[in-house]
Amino acid sequence: MRIPILTSKWATASRRFASVALPLVVLPLFVHRAGAMSTLAFEIVEALGLVLAVLAILAALVAFVRIWITGDKGWGRAVIGFIIGAACLAPAGLLAADFLRYPVADEVTTDPLNPPPLLSAIVPVPPSAAVAARLAAAFPNLKPRTYPIDPATVFSIVGGLVADDGWQVLRENEPDDGGNGGQINALAMSVFGFRDEVSIRLDPTADGTAVAVRSASLGPLHEPGAEGRRVQDFLAELDSRITAMQQGQPAGSDNAAPVPAPPPPQRLGKR
Repeated sequence: MRIPILTSKWATASRRFASVALPLVVLPLFVHRAGAMSTLAFEIVEALGLVLAVLAILAALVAFVRIWITGDKGWGRAVIGFIIGAACLAPAGLLAADFLRYPVADEVTTDPLNPPPLLSAIVPVPPSAAVAARLAAAFPNLKPRTYPIDPATVFSIVGGLVADDGWQVLRENEPDDGGNGGQINALAMSVFGFRDEVSIRLDPTADGTAVAVRSASLGPLHEPGAEGRRVQDFLAELDSRITAMQQGQPAGSDNAAPVPAPPPPQRLGKR
């Protein structure tokens, strides 16, 4: 008498959970980034996908034990379900790591006393003293900049950097000869499609141009650390471009004075 070898129901369930979780986790990300899905709908669908991914992993673990004991078939299905479930949970794991690493703040700015104004009607909550101290520790390069270059030249460099970062310009006011500084307000997007407004203000000084930057979340939920990384990376690249421009100028030029050394740039990757 031949004993039939059955396929583990847990293994089958794991693969089915994973096959549903994968599109629920991946597709909404692209739709949300394209602006075709609201943030609330994106979060609901993502949460459902993550729950199914967890179920896929749990079912796979049970299947591994059952198959080992009973000798049933289904190793392949369980392994596929486990791998897909883990892959679906990986972005959530990175987001959780950011929550542990960075303080949760609605905005960051290099000028807390007089931050560059926003166009958005949303009023972000300024960080408390404790959060501000953690932000300073996490992003030591978040400091105002002063360059010995005229505002028009700095504005041109800032505008090129904004374009290279792919930010959508909402408004830009160029500096004029009357002593008025310039400003650029732009819309930036994080990896998960959350929108933030970036405001960059240029003020003329006796020796050149002062630059202040602000990045604020436009929604109640956002990626922790995204604003700080964005501003710090922007300033590091701005320092680099202005330094490179000055090094390429002929000796004796009015703008050939060296840029004051900023804090050591810490480029953490764009979001």
